[in-house]
Amino acid sequence: SASAAVARAASRLEDAISAGVEASGLFRAASHQAVKQGLVEAIEAALALGDTNRADELIASIVAVPPGLRSPYLDAHALRFQARRADSSDVALEHSEAAARRFRELGIVFWLAVTQLEHAESLVTLGRTEDALQLLEEAQETFEGLQAAPWLERVTRVVPRSAVTA
Repeated sequence: SASAAVARAASRLEDAISAGVEASGLFRAASHQAVKQGLVEAIEAALALGDTNRADELIASIVAVPPGLRSPYLDAHALRFQARRADSSDVALEHSEAAARRFRELGIVFWLAVTQLEHAESLVTLGRTEDALQLLEEAQETFEGLQAAPWLERVTRVVPRSAVTA
């Protein structure tokens, strides 16, 4: 999973998919954290490459696990990715909200903030900038606390900083 994360950060997206899938295959039965992180990295890389078929297959591999056996962390990510892949804005927003609830329940603040940012980006695309501002403010606060500069830059690209900090 670490190799997948490093490869994706270095824009070696095919390598990231391979490493993420390999980590997933090696430890799937053990539900080890490396499996979870590797699978998330592989899906992110597939989406960055525009390989939606591969991304959909990997998302489906999470959803195929019965709810009682599915990792809550992967369940939340599956919802987040389903939001990004949704055919309608209503379905996308529904999945975004569900993913945010799950990450909040799990106390995973970074992925909660990422989900909020992605949700806000969707709302802005729909012309619902006012609805996006609260999500952006909370995401910005989290990213500031984590000193996550690249994510803060992405927040300011959604809506001008003056609108978020006003």
